Amino acid sequence: MPPIKSDFKIDPDYPTWNFCPNFGDIIGVNSTQMHNEVSKVQTFVREICQNSLDAKNPESTQPVHIDFEHIQVDVGDFPGIEAYRSAIHDCTVEADGLEDNRRSYNCFTNMEKKLAQNRIDILRVGDYNTTGLSGFDVNEIKTSWNRLVRGIGITNKNIDQAGSKGVGKNSFYEVSTMRTLFFSTLNRDGITAAIGKSTFMAHRTDGELKDAVGYYGVKHNYTSTPIHNPLNMPSFIKPRDKVGTDVYIIGYTFEKDWEVEVMSAIVKGFFYAIVKGLLVVKVEDRIIDAKTILQVIDECRIINDDPDLSSLIDLIDAISQAEPTVEGDEYDIFLKKVDYNGRIITTKEFIGMTMEEHFKDCRCCGAVVIKKSEFLKLVNDCENITHTAWEPSLIDDVSARKKAKDAIANLKSKVTKAVNALIQREAGQFVEAKGLETILGTKESDEGKNDPEMSISGGLLISPPIHRTTKSRRNTPPSEKVRKPVVRKPKTDNPRSGADVAVPQKPKAGKTSDTELVSEEGGTPMDVQEPGSLTPLRTMIDSNKDYIILFRSPKETKCSISLYPCYENDEYGNVPLPIECASFMDGTAIPVSKTSIGPFILPKGDKVRIKFRLAYPELCSLNVVVS
Repeated sequence: MPPIKSDFKIDPDYPTWNFCPNFGDIIGVNSTQMHNEVSKVQTFVREICQNSLDAKNPESTQPVHIDFEHIQVDVGDFPGIEAYRSAIHDCTVEADGLEDNRRSYNCFTNMEKKLAQNRIDILRVGDYNTTGLSGFDVNEIKTSWNRLVRGIGITNKNIDQAGSKGVGKNSFYEVSTMRTLFFSTLNRDGITAAIGKSTFMAHRTDGELKDAVGYYGVKHNYTSTPIHNPLNMPSFIKPRDKVGTDVYIIGYTFEKDWEVEVMSAIVKGFFYAIVKGLLVVKVEDRIIDAKTILQVIDECRIINDDPDLSSLIDLIDAISQAEPTVEGDEYDIFLKKVDYNGRIITTKEFIGMTMEEHFKDCRCCGAVVIKKSEFLKLVNDCENITHTAWEPSLIDDVSARKKAKDAIANLKSKVTKAVNALIQREAGQFVEAKGLETILGTKESDEGKNDPEMSISGGLLISPPIHRTTKSRRNTPPSEKVRKPVVRKPKTDNPRSGADVAVPQKPKAGKTSDTELVSEEGGTPMDVQEPGSLTPLRTMIDSNKDYIILFRSPKETKCSISLYPCYENDEYGNVPLPIECASFMDGTAIPVSKTSIGPFILPKGDKVRIKFRLAYPELCSLNVVVS
C-alpha cells in the first residue's frame, strides 16, 4: 500500500457547490441519454465494471475486485445541502412550462420531493487492484481523472481497453434520480481526491444564467478543483487504505431484488472475465467469482425469468474447455453443441466483457475470444456506444470501413464453418447461424441473401450451397424433346394435389410421346422455362422440422423435385429420400409420390417457397434434384 500523504491543513477554501455562469451551449436533462436497447441498470453495470477492468493494476496478477454497496445519508448531512436544494429549485422553475412532455419539470420536482425526506439512498461502486485516478490539473485533457469526471466524448484508451467513445459514463447519471455523482480515489502516488458533479439543466439564479453542470469542490473563479483534504470530504465518502476508485450514485433506486438485477447484469456482461479469474464482484454480501458464478446464475434465474441467463451455463461450459474448438492468431472460437437455439457471443480476452451477439438460433453455444490484434483495432473503431454491436458505418474513412466489414464477414464465415464442423461430427448435420447475411447466397445466385422474409425464427438453415442436377434440353434426344406445355386443373380428389399442377396429356395421333399441358383458360400454350435454368436460392428447416426450398424462376416453369442425402466429401446417396407431404407456403397442396414432389408450376419472376416433410428426418444436407 502506498503511503497516504497526511501533511494537510484546514483548507480555507472549504468546498461548495459551484454552477458557473453560462457563456456557451444551453444544455437540458436529455444530454446524458444513452438511447440503447437494454435496461439502464444493465448499461450502467457494464460501463462501470468495464472502466474498472480497463484500470487494472498492470503490476498485479490478482483479479480486479468491485463492490456494490447500498448506503444512506441524512439529508441534513448531504454536502452543501442548501445550495444544492436551491439549484434544484431554480431548475424546477426554469423547466416549468418549457416542454410539452414535462420530462424536465417532473425530473426536478421529483428531486425536491426526495430532499423533503429524511434520508437519501446512495449506491457506492468501488474497485480495488486498479490504478486509481491521477492528473487533477483542470487544464489537462487526457488524464484519467479529467476523462472520468469532466470529459464528454473524450477517450484516451489503448487497444487493450474496452472503452472507445468516452460517453459510457452518461449511464451513471441515468440511474441517479438526483442526476448527481461523487467520485473519490486513492492513486498509486498516495494522493486522495474527491469531487461531486451534478448534471441538471441550464437555469437562472438571481437573473444570471448558470451552466447545467455544477461541481462540489474547491471553487476557483469559474471552475472547481477536487477536494484533497480528507477532513473536508463528505461524510459518506469511505476512507480508503487501498488504491482504487469509488463512484457514488446519489438517489439510486433500490427496488425489491435490486441485487438480483445488478448480479444478472454482471454475470451476463462479464461471465468470461469471472470464469477466467479476471474479475471478482461483491454485491452487498454476495460474492461472484469463478466458484460461485453458477450458483448465482441459478438464483437469478429463479427470480428473473431472463432467457439469456438460461444459456449462460452452456456458454460457461464452452469457454471452460481445455482447448478452443478453433484456435487462431486473432481470435479463438469455443463451441458447445446444444439441443436448443443457442447463441454465440464475442468478447475480448483481456477484458472479458460480453460484446457481440450476432450468432443466434444455431444449435450451439459459445464464444469468440478476441486477442490483441489488428482485427481488434478494426472492431474497436466500429463499436457502438454501449459496446453491444459492430457498426462499420461509424467509421468515416471509406477504406477502413471496408476493412472492418471484410474482417467481420470473415469472422462470421469462420464461426459458421466451425459450427457446421461441430454439428457434422456429432450428428452429421450442417447448420448455419441465423443472421450471417454475408454467406447466405450460393455461387450461382446471391439473390435473397439480404431478404428479411427468408429468416425463420427458431429455425435452422442448411449452410452448404444447394447442389442440383437437372435434365438439360441439349442432352435430350430429338424424339424425346418436350413441346411447349399448357396448364389445366387436375381431375382428382387427392387432398395433396395443388390447385394448378402439371398433368401430362395423352399423346396426339401422329406425334411422339411428348408431354403437353392444357391451360384452364382454354388451352393456350405457355412459354415454360426448361428446368435446367431454374435457380433454387436457399434450403431451410423451420421450427416444425419441415424443410423449405426457395425458388425464383425467370420464366413460368414446370418441374418436379427429388431429394437425395448429401454426406461428407460430396458422397451423395443413391436412394432418393421418401417424401411425406408438400405444399406451397400459402397452404396449397402439391402432389407427391413416394420419392418426388410434383410436377408443379412455378410462376414467372416471383419468389416461391415450397414446404415439405420427409417421412423420416435425415441428418445431413440435401442434394436437390430438379427435373
